[in-house]
Amino acid sequence: MLRTTQKKNVAVWLWFAVCVALFLSPMIVSADDFSPTPLPPQPEELAYRTLNYTLDIPILNVTSEIVEVPLQDDKWAVLWLGYRSGLLRGSAMPGEGTSLLAGHNHLNREESGPFLFIWNLKYNDRIFIRNPKNELIEFAVYKNELFLPNEFSQVLEAADEYDGSIVLITCENEQLDGSYADRRVVFARPVTVNH
Repeated sequence: MLRTTQKKNVAVWLWFAVCVALFLSPMIVSADDFSPTPLPPQPEELAYRTLNYTLDIPILNVTSEIVEVPLQDDKWAVLWLGYRSGLLRGSAMPGEGTSLLAGHNHLNREESGPFLFIWNLKYNDRIFIRNPKNELIEFAVYKNELFLPNEFSQVLEAADEYDGSIVLITCENEQLDGSYADRRVVFARPVTVNH
């Protein structure tokens, strides 16, 4: 008969073995299961316009080119952003009004996107944008929240809290069908422009 201490040790080792098995199980699959999903070709009419702006989030080690994202059937065509950040057409250029910037949290099963860790940004963390004049515009985070996909009007309302804010938007909480339940939104107010 096992003593109480021995039973606890066995239970701990069994729990450890189950955790290790669960952790390693995704790694015990064929390489084909993790191959990148190919994107369809980007239509010419949805080509992104280069803006010569760069987004920099030092605390997350992110530097990303900013391109303009066009609308397709009343939705922004963000599918082909890759590691770039997309200024949503209709919003202002950074430093000239409220700028809405979309980015992917991951690109495929093997690569993370530039906005993967924006959920971790905290109040007063700094975000920088370099404009075509080589000016560095500094922003400070003032909100980091989750919204439902249909709560865009609330996002715009929160963005108007400070003139000239930038708003970083990505998907969060992936569902089994590949859709996302929420949108992670980070709001940052302008602090300075350095020439």
